[in-house]
Amino acid sequence: MNAWIGIIGIVIGTFLGGGVSWFNSRFQLRHQAETERKKFILQKMETIHELLSNYKHSYRMLTAEMLKRYASEEFEELPELPEIPSEKLKMLVGFYASELNDSFQDVEKEGETYGTLIGDHLIRSSSKAEQKKSVAFLLHQSGKMGEACEAMQHEVIQLAKSYI
Repeated sequence: MNAWIGIIGIVIGTFLGGGVSWFNSRFQLRHQAETERKKFILQKMETIHELLSNYKHSYRMLTAEMLKRYASEEFEELPELPEIPSEKLKMLVGFYASELNDSFQDVEKEGETYGTLIGDHLIRSSSKAEQKKSVAFLLHQSGKMGEACEAMQHEVIQLAKSYI
């Protein structure tokens, strides 16, 4: 009987040791997956922040070009300007940061207002007084666009901090 007690102890010890090892490896894998997920989301937050900077820069370049056109009274074709990364930004916000949807809607609304302003007032206006008024509106709207982008960038930073 004493021989069986030793064998039963070895079997029970093997099962307990295997169970503990399994739980430990399961915990490590889960922790590693969570760490990698956080790192991935943080990279996407950095990309969103960078795209917002590019978004803001694109509108500033367009504003500068429109001011140059107004000052020189040259109304030829617009030169190649930086692309506005609206679709990529929309995709990243939709996939990885739905908490930012309201801020992104504000940024898009300001962008649409900006585009309407350029279309309605600067390109189609014929009198110098209308163009001067449009330039003032354009500068104001460009500032509002920058503020909307900066507010969203602030929210991106706050959201990213929750993943650190």
